[in-house]
Amino acid sequence: MILLDGKEVVPGYFSDGTFSIKEYVKRDFTPGRSAVLIWRFENNAETLALYYLTKHLRDHGVGEVHLRMPYVPNARKDRARPDEDVFTLKYFAELINSLQFNSVTVLDPHSTVSEALFDRLVVETPKALIEEAAKRYGSQCVVTSADVKRVDGVFRVFAKGGRENTGLEAIEWIRRGVSLISCADDISSINIE
Repeated sequence: MILLDGKEVVPGYFSDGTFSIKEYVKRDFTPGRSAVLIWRFENNAETLALYYLTKHLRDHGVGEVHLRMPYVPNARKDRARPDEDVFTLKYFAELINSLQFNSVTVLDPHSTVSEALFDRLVVETPKALIEEAAKRYGSQCVVTSADVKRVDGVFRVFAKGGRENTGLEAIEWIRRGVSLISCADDISSINIE
């Protein structure tokens, strides 16, 4: 699903299966125009729709275009064997970078490889997402998670698949999460995983 400034863009299709995207954007080259595209990935066809829509915005004078994609498509393919694997994350990042977004905001880049491949990447904390989900679905339906590892006798929360110590004590993280929602936290111990 792609949203333009909070409004869902619903592409149509011609009989041959190609996109028919209709999105009114006033042709105005006044400096300072900006737009925010939110992409909640559902399928690969949306990549092409995102490409077309971004080009449409630029052609109509929108100078700043920001992309927010909570999930990074192809992030699981962050390594490739040279002779047999298609390095889909790299090529996906090259496509996104070719659109020259002013910022690309993600919740979980999945790895440092993802972080290195995207231009103007902003990694956002999940607090706003937790609050939005609790508001939309009810706090009883939201579960948070923490990767925990013992460091010098203290349980600490780690990010980025256990590679980055956040410096937060696990109990403090759990208190923060539970203060936003009304159900328990899921804790994964990296030490024994």
